Amino acid sequence: MNNEETSRRRPSAIARILTISAGLAGLLGAMAVAIGQGTQKDEASVIQERPAEHRPAVVSTAADASRSEGNVQLPDVDDLSRAFATVSRKLEPAVVNVFTEGTQQAVQPPSGTPFDDFFERFFRDQQQRPRTSLGSGVIVDPRGYLVTNNHVVENADEIEVQFSDERRFKAEIVGNDPPTDLAVLKIKSEETFPFVNFGDSDALVVGEWVLAIGNPFGFGHTVTAGIVSAKGRVINQGIYDDFIQTDAAINPGNSGGPLLDSAGRLIGINTAIFSPSGAYAGVGFAVPVDSVNRVVPQLIAKGSYARPVLGIQVDQALNEMLQKRLGVKGVAVMAVEPGSPAERAGLRPARIDRSGGIVP
Repeated sequence: MNNEETSRRRPSAIARILTISAGLAGLLGAMAVAIGQGTQKDEASVIQERPAEHRPAVVSTAADASRSEGNVQLPDVDDLSRAFATVSRKLEPAVVNVFTEGTQQAVQPPSGTPFDDFFERFFRDQQQRPRTSLGSGVIVDPRGYLVTNNHVVENADEIEVQFSDERRFKAEIVGNDPPTDLAVLKIKSEETFPFVNFGDSDALVVGEWVLAIGNPFGFGHTVTAGIVSAKGRVINQGIYDDFIQTDAAINPGNSGGPLLDSAGRLIGINTAIFSPSGAYAGVGFAVPVDSVNRVVPQLIAKGSYARPVLGIQVDQALNEMLQKRLGVKGVAVMAVEPGSPAERAGLRPARIDRSGGIVP
């Protein structure tokens, strides 16, 4: 066979290969259509018919009773969008912008300088400089009780709340708890107000969708969405650090506003952000609603939250030698606060001998 015959046959062979490939593609396409249009079975049915070793893993959570029953079915984008819109529309009337006015103590003038008279007159005029702040709040009781952050209303002389329909009401502080940065306000009105139901922050799952509604930079009733980024965050804000971390956009002015789950239940009070610039950086923190649910009823009833206090400082647990020497197990009480329950109960600080042992 010469080169000319080979060159004449090669296109025919290539054509046959392309024809076979096209035929296979058509056959696979027909099979795909048959699979897609023939049986009309849902995915769950298809999964059940597969051999066990080829079935995909089923993801489930224990976020709440409704989500723990059966397999989790992820909504499509339109369903999720409608859910967000429904929650926003339903709960917008229960979220308020908080405006406060107060007085700020001016810096004291220096003394012992030739300008004392000037500084005294200047700072005396500046002693009552007005201070304003913007924040958010969420109504938790139809009588007009709302929750916000303590730092939003601290030292406020006048407080006003504004609803999404631009109605404004005076409000007053009925209780606050600085350790958890929570405060309760009462709207000065006899109206019945829409309110938000409490959820369960302990049942939250990392990765779960959440919404934040608030008053960032004074723009009023702004809705942002994100997920639960972490739980139980410690951000060095006090001994009661236990925050929900979220990447829902939270900015100055969002403080005191609600963090909501996809069902519209209150799961946290937006409190702080971590940001090098002071604005949104994707790391926000909210007080869990379980803490809110524990503190707020006492704030409404008594104006403060009572915590059990012993009034002692303890050292490390007694070592084995001291346990045998004293015949007890426990810790060493190193200090007792005067007037504390511990002192009234007769507890006294341990005495240390020269060898470093505890003197009974």
